[in-house]
Amino acid sequence: MYHCPVTFYLVGLPDEIARIIEDAQPQPSFTHHFTRSDEPEEALTAQASAIFADATGHDATAWARVFAAHRQATTTVTLIVSHDQVPAVEPYFNDIADLWIAPLSAAEASWRFNHWQRACKRYADSWETIQYLEATINSIPSLVWYKSKDGIHHKVNDAF
Repeated sequence: MYHCPVTFYLVGLPDEIARIIEDAQPQPSFTHHFTRSDEPEEALTAQASAIFADATGHDATAWARVFAAHRQATTTVTLIVSHDQVPAVEPYFNDIADLWIAPLSAAEASWRFNHWQRACKRYADSWETIQYLEATINSIPSLVWYKSKDGIHHKVNDAF
C-alpha cells in the first residue's frame, strides 16, 4: 500500500474555509501538513503539493503567475476568484487545477474540498494499480503485447 503525504499551502483563505481544510480527515494512506500565508510566497509555493488560494480582493493575475512559476509540476492549484477575476486568470488555466467562484459558503467549501480529496484518492489508487500491472506484465517470461486493431503496438513487456 502506498503512503501519500500532502503538503497544503493555504493562501489568503478566510479562517472559516482554512479550518474546513485543516480539520478534514485525510483519506486512507494520506497524511496532511499545512502552511499558511496571507499572500503567495515563492518558497512555500515550491514546497507545496496542493495550493488553495483565495485571490478575491487581490491581484489574481499576479497570484496565478507566482503559482505557475514556482510550483512543482505535480502541484495542484485551486484558486478562489470572483466572476470578474476569471478573465484575468485565463492565461494560467493550464496551471490551475480548479477554480472556485466566490463567494463560497462553508458548506460549499467543505463539499468542494471533500470532492478534491476523493479525486486525489482515486488518482493515487489508479497509479498504484498501474504500477502493479506494469510489474506483473514485465515479470512474465512469455511475450506479452497489447496492440490496436490497426496493428499498432501500445504496450509490450520486457520479454518482448
